[in-house]
Amino acid sequence: MDKIKSKKNKGFSIGEVMLAVFIMSLGILATLQLFLVSARDIMDERDSIIASMLAQEGVELIRSIRDDNWAQRTCPVQSSCPSGWEDTFANLPNSDNVNCRVDINSSAVSAATDCGGVSKILNLDGSNRYVHSAGIATKFRRRISFDYSNAGDSTILDAISFVSWDNREPEDITNCTIENKCIFSRVILRNWGTGS
Repeated sequence: MDKIKSKKNKGFSIGEVMLAVFIMSLGILATLQLFLVSARDIMDERDSIIASMLAQEGVELIRSIRDDNWAQRTCPVQSSCPSGWEDTFANLPNSDNVNCRVDINSSAVSAATDCGGVSKILNLDGSNRYVHSAGIATKFRRRISFDYSNAGDSTILDAISFVSWDNREPEDITNCTIENKCIFSRVILRNWGTGS
């Protein structure tokens, strides 16, 4: 009877307790690491989705400016129209520019004021829209590239909208990858008709 009682009172040794705590700690750390990696991947996916939408918005805004310019022609008789009135690219830069910006409220992109050294950072305005004007700065930057050298035809515009985040600024399409935190959208536009 005494032998049975002494076995019941026997507990874990300090070594066994330390081993159990060590194994549990490894399990908790591995789970925490997995959670942190998953959270980072989810944030990267969210950023790439937002960037792809902002890149698509950039080319859609260029298309809209081109279409609005053509739709708002006011010259009723072609023979009396001033030179270049039918130019549907009139409110876009008239030469190649690789560092322009465009907003949701833009009706034109001027090479003098919207291309060059102006900030490409997108801000959130009071309506939670991404704009280049005043607002809360975000991690996203957008720049538009205009190229009229497509097959030597000045009536063809190749517009590329680059969106990058986390202070990345890729120079061209080959460097614009999700790994480099950059996404682009591209559209090739032609002049509409001759106005007749």
